[in-house]
Amino acid sequence: MPAKIGLAGTPLSAAGTYAVLKRFFRQAAKSAEVVGLDSRRFEKASTHWMRHTFVRQALVDGVPIEVASELAGHASIDTTSIYSTQELARKIKALAGMRRKVLALIWKKAQTKGSVLWIQKSLPLVH
Repeated sequence: MPAKIGLAGTPLSAAGTYAVLKRFFRQAAKSAEVVGLDSRRFEKASTHWMRHTFVRQALVDGVPIEVASELAGHASIDTTSIYSTQELARKIKALAGMRRKVLALIWKKAQTKGSVLWIQKSLPLVH
């Protein structure tokens, strides 16, 4: 039985739910910049975005892909596997950024020590 939270205690329709969520995301977008978040992400948010976020976060948290697929209502596990591929790509990108930061720190430290030899000794540590 649908929750009675619509006008005059009537059940909230799918369109009504969507309208409430869009209004919420517009309000969130207004305050996002204040806390350092990208307001455009909230302006574009939708019920599908929430579903996508739920599945992706479930996979990040270690929920088996079969369970995430069923909870998302996907007809095929192949659909859910798209989210796990995206998550793997995100992890690879994060690691690449981390490697660049480590190399930059090594270079900076080598410049203060004035030694290229120091870099050559240090590089095997970051490979």
